[in-house]
Amino acid sequence: MSKLDSKQIFWNAQYKIWKKGNLEAKDIFDIHYIARQRSYKVGEFFAGNSMYSMGYSLREYSGYFKQLYVATEHFVNAGKLDSTHEYKDNPCKILLVPSDNRRETLQKYTDKLIIPFGPGMFPYTKCIYSDFAIPDIKSYLGKTLLIFPRHSNYDSIVIDNRKRFVDFVNDIARTYNYDTVVCSLYYVDIARGAYMDYEKYGWKTWTAGHSANYDFGNCLRTMITLADHIVVQGYGSPSNYALYLNKPVTFYPASRSVKIEGRGIDEDHNNYVKEFEDKMYDLFGQYTEEVTEEQKEYVSTLFGYNRVRSPREMNAILSLAAKIVNDKTVNINHIKKIISKTEYDCIRRIIQEAIDVRKDYGY
Repeated sequence: MSKLDSKQIFWNAQYKIWKKGNLEAKDIFDIHYIARQRSYKVGEFFAGNSMYSMGYSLREYSGYFKQLYVATEHFVNAGKLDSTHEYKDNPCKILLVPSDNRRETLQKYTDKLIIPFGPGMFPYTKCIYSDFAIPDIKSYLGKTLLIFPRHSNYDSIVIDNRKRFVDFVNDIARTYNYDTVVCSLYYVDIARGAYMDYEKYGWKTWTAGHSANYDFGNCLRTMITLADHIVVQGYGSPSNYALYLNKPVTFYPASRSVKIEGRGIDEDHNNYVKEFEDKMYDLFGQYTEEVTEEQKEYVSTLFGYNRVRSPREMNAILSLAAKIVNDKTVNINHIKKIISKTEYDCIRRIIQEAIDVRKDYGY
């Protein structure tokens, strides 16, 4: 038995205990329960796979219940390159990114084999409610406007003109006859009591939960599934996910003042997204109840909606990554030998394409 095999047996035992011990969200309205850290982090080879339910979602979707040896980008960074731990500084040989566009951005900076897999974990999630329960909950909510304010983080507090944003949302709700306005808040803002500032306007509040919870993606998918329209304050991944489900989005330009504790205003964050946010405002700044063709084309190109992999394809990609993890470098001859086997027929074209792109950049 190889060292890798023995590690896998030990990890399998840990994962079974992990799945049994973690509490599952059953009520999307119970914000304090969902916001709790109900999952401890399973021992992921790449730490980023333990965040935002990435590793859990990929395993459940693909049926590959083993250690994952791929690095994942959980969020399109609008051209930003400071997350080197995701695309460069990790021992994985395969990197999963949202789109061809993102691969073109990153390949010049890393020799990893880069494979587009769509807009993050979202396509690989499922609702916490059954298909039978969703229509009943939807009937209770009526026409629903879902709001994603720009959120704080553990080391930052967003400084915004909240009243102006609230007035913008309420104007849409009144004009277009929404029955329910729901505000989705990050767990940090739930803990800080920000939900009370929104509930006083008669809005409901939801959360996808703590970033370490294994059902984070499932809760997020449930919220977006139940909504009729989404308003996003500032650039954030919820707009990508909503549009993936063909939910219309209105983009509200947020204040770019982000206060980092001990560091003051984060000018890097304020500057790097400006061009992207200006484009988002051009496309999504006006309320519409349908996703336009121009919007679809833009988001599909940037966020890789046409690059979502089937369960069989994802299983094969994860299996390939495990077979090459101990290679000292990305060994193309070894990879080609592996994918020549029948079990990898489904991804042979995908891998060859990634090899060709990598070669175009001199690797």
